[in-house]
Amino acid sequence: NFTGSTSEEYDWLCTLLHEEGFEIYCQDYDHLGVNACRILVPGFSEIYPVEDLLWENNNSAVALRHDILNIAGLSREQRNDLAQALDEQGHDPQQPVAALIGLAPDRGTGWETLRIGELEALLALSLKQYEKATDHLDWVIQYGQLNPERLGRYRCLLNLLNIMVDDEKEISAYRAALQHLHGIETVSDCEAMLRGKQIFDHLPFPGNNMENTRTHRQLINALRLARS
Repeated sequence: NFTGSTSEEYDWLCTLLHEEGFEIYCQDYDHLGVNACRILVPGFSEIYPVEDLLWENNNSAVALRHDILNIAGLSREQRNDLAQALDEQGHDPQQPVAALIGLAPDRGTGWETLRIGELEALLALSLKQYEKATDHLDWVIQYGQLNPERLGRYRCLLNLLNIMVDDEKEISAYRAALQHLHGIETVSDCEAMLRGKQIFDHLPFPGNNMENTRTHRQLINALRLARS
């Protein structure tokens, strides 16, 4: 039992942990006027393994948050910078983007299911990096965590990309077969994507303050009610 003040007890506990060779990480928060303190002691305090904590770290891409949310409005140079930043950070392709940037997405939207691998595929496509887009899309299709419409569209897009990167093939020679397999509208949409159109149409801008995202607004309002 410790009989000193709270501050003295904190110092005493920190000393014990340091003597055992542990490092202590503290972060104070006052978001929306609610005070909180987060303390992590790797190798000692985790309820979950360190690997899980890294996976669930929703601050790791916070610096990229605005660009990701506004991806449809970025210039080519900005999209290239974003693609490079994601590559340097080395996120797992299965990582949900919304969790990484602290977004509570609306159900049924592209943001709800968007993974890093899909985001990288779309960025590569928008930059006309077709071989890289092909590799990422192959992962997206194998992973399969998409609604049937989007999955079918990406299958069609991958088929078109495989033809495009082959110097001995022309899309016009395969268009009828692709239309029979995927549908005329899907092929038309995917060809538009190859021209740089409609790539991010399923990822509407939520707004600078998430005003266009109902679920996120409800979460913020609940936090405001909790502090009032």
